Amino acid sequence: MIELLNRYFVPVTSQNEEAAEQSGSAPPEEKKERQRIYLEFFNRKLGIGDVHVYIVGPDKAAIASLPINEATDNGKMIAFLQGIATKLNVAPGGPAVKPHPQSHPPAAPADSLVIHLLARAFTNGEWHNFPAENWIILKQDEWSQLLPAGEAAPKATWTVPKR
Repeated sequence: MIELLNRYFVPVTSQNEEAAEQSGSAPPEEKKERQRIYLEFFNRKLGIGDVHVYIVGPDKAAIASLPINEATDNGKMIAFLQGIATKLNVAPGGPAVKPHPQSHPPAAPADSLVIHLLARAFTNGEWHNFPAENWIILKQDEWSQLLPAGEAAPKATWTVPKR
């Protein structure tokens, strides 16, 4: 699906907390454009939602949308995107922005243990498609508490401090 997105579309995201709320930190022009897109999809009865996939053309006109519960189903999302590319006769191209890491480790002392935690939530018997991530930095005096006091033999156990 990533290849399909990168070859036929320019993905853009907008956080509700930043762009949809009056007190959000997004620039005024981003808030205005987000509202314009939302209202155009509403007026044209193309589907709307706070968490939604909106497809707009190069001219910024509304094309199609997909609710998030369908967009998280890879099969439905792929069919949706392929259908739009076919309908609009879009030629594949290179990505507008080359894929690159979007999360970088924070600065930490050289003797720190830097852990990149990436996990999907599991609720109601289902894994969520979108993971949450965080960077955890343990200073040497913290990560050294994870080690046993002496040698660690196979199948040895020890108690890790709760803090």
